[in-house]
Amino acid sequence: KGSDGVERLCSYSEANGLDLCPAPRRDAAMMLMGNTGGKNGRVLLFGGMTYCQPSPSVGRECAGGISPVLAYLQGSQSDAPTPLNDLWSLDLTRLGLGCVRDGICSPSSPLLWRQIQVSAGSEPASRWGPGITLDAYSATLYIMGGTTVTEGGEYQTLDTLLSFQINDALHSTCEASGDGLQSAQAGEQTSFVVACLDALGEAATTASISVSISGPVSLTPTIEVIASTPGSFRVSYSAGTSGSYNVEIRVGRGGAARQMLIPNGSFDLTVFPGETSPSASESSGSFKCLCTAGVVGTFTIMARDSLGNRRPGKDEVEVFMSMKDDSAFPLSGQITDVGDGSYQVVYSITRSGSYSLSVYFAGEVGAASPVDLWVASASVDIGMTYAFGEVLRAAAGTSSNIYVQTRDRFGNHILVDPSDAPDGYEQVNFELCISLGKDSTRSCSGGEKDTGLAVSTSYGSWPAGSAEASDSGSGPAYGLYTLTYFPFSEGNYYPLVSHNKTPIACVFDVPADEPQKDPGPTAANECIQRQGAASASTSRRSTPARALRVGLPPVDREAMDDSNDVGGQGTRRSVSDGVIVVNATFREPNNSEALRWVWLAPILTAILGWTLDLVFGW
Repeated sequence: KGSDGVERLCSYSEANGLDLCPAPRRDAAMMLMGNTGGKNGRVLLFGGMTYCQPSPSVGRECAGGISPVLAYLQGSQSDAPTPLNDLWSLDLTRLGLGCVRDGICSPSSPLLWRQIQVSAGSEPASRWGPGITLDAYSATLYIMGGTTVTEGGEYQTLDTLLSFQINDALHSTCEASGDGLQSAQAGEQTSFVVACLDALGEAATTASISVSISGPVSLTPTIEVIASTPGSFRVSYSAGTSGSYNVEIRVGRGGAARQMLIPNGSFDLTVFPGETSPSASESSGSFKCLCTAGVVGTFTIMARDSLGNRRPGKDEVEVFMSMKDDSAFPLSGQITDVGDGSYQVVYSITRSGSYSLSVYFAGEVGAASPVDLWVASASVDIGMTYAFGEVLRAAAGTSSNIYVQTRDRFGNHILVDPSDAPDGYEQVNFELCISLGKDSTRSCSGGEKDTGLAVSTSYGSWPAGSAEASDSGSGPAYGLYTLTYFPFSEGNYYPLVSHNKTPIACVFDVPADEPQKDPGPTAANECIQRQGAASASTSRRSTPARALRVGLPPVDREAMDDSNDVGGQGTRRSVSDGVIVVNATFREPNNSEALRWVWLAPILTAILGWTLDLVFGW
């Protein structure tokens, strides 16, 4: 059997290059292996010398016809013998008794030579006459000493000791198979199999196999013999980092420099991420925790497996935002799968307040959620501001309260914390007007203002007597300003409540003997819509009533009884051009006692003086 693996009749030829048989030689080392009384083994053949081989580089011509031994004995340089270092095996298992005893050998069962391949770089130096021995237990062949000749024709005696593992895996016969060569999942134990023959074409019982797996990180696989399948070895590894890797399998002894890559021994390996882990996934972006009502907020979700590898996408991701202390149905975000494991979340919330934002992967909460999301109110919208309190009745010398609720365009209370701004940021004011003008930018719209009025402003406190004021857990009254006014003069006035110098359209009168309760957003919104419609209607007319509408739309005098009660506000009514009545509370003082003492004082003083004069003789 030649080096090409094809069985032929033994026929050596320098020209065909098949090396079907060893070259003619002498002084080679030979050894029997595996020969027992009941079974023929094989002959191992190593080295020797053969005829001179021409070498123009050193001027060797090889005259020819001269014995290699004679050339050696004569010390010839031009006809120096050629030393050999090839290793051969002759299988004697087909050698029958008749062939040995009678010399009659069957042509159908020829003896087969096999050249034993040695890993490149580990071949022994060419030589003849070496010593040879075999350790049958370990199947290790030892070669010692011998003689060689250099390219320059110089003869040398060798003193090296070499070993060769006969039943070790031969790299050129190895094959690798298994899914683990091309794909794996991060975090999972994966394997493939390497099967090898030894130098004699039999299943290798030992092997020096080196497997390198390089990529985002380098992996160190384990290699073990598969006992049930001789010549097979299982290579196992576990990759924690996903990505592209390269697998190379080498076989051979003598260190990495002498190991040979097996045929087709380089593979492209892809390690895919594991299943999505909600707890290992992440979310980022400022809009995850803070947003403004009506503003489109965005943040990013990154899906990862349990080892932190980025997922490829196509996960079932949901985002819900639930307002705290509110049973309203949660809001959901619009999610876009970018395709690289990241997801863009877009949402818009018009109701301000504190929310809980949760990210779900296939129904399981993750990505470090839930988190607190604070939706701040939008910028103030003066058209949405309304006021309530003691608007139509007051008493001179007595303080009364009017409350101004500031809101954004969505009806949210302006969320300014009193601890950050004790006085708030809005300018609210209250005036008692003797008459109203037409210029809303001026005091009393350009009319006459009562100067006998004291007004103070506070921020963030609930109305006295309200349920929130008595509840310590209610928190601050966001966006609510308290105007405490103190009139000095009785009479009839036009009340004018303004926000940033703009008269407030809807002002609700709450009598002093009732709890100062907010009429609520429903009543306020209906009033604003009604007053807006009335203002638009009257703007097309030229009537004297127009002057009364400056900052305060036309009168809505209809008392809200039980049959027309918006939001259950009872007798509260919306005030526009109503007239506030300031009653007198000051009374004439009682001076009778003082006058009596003024009359008696001189008399008492005279009596006191006369008495002292009698006692002390003054």
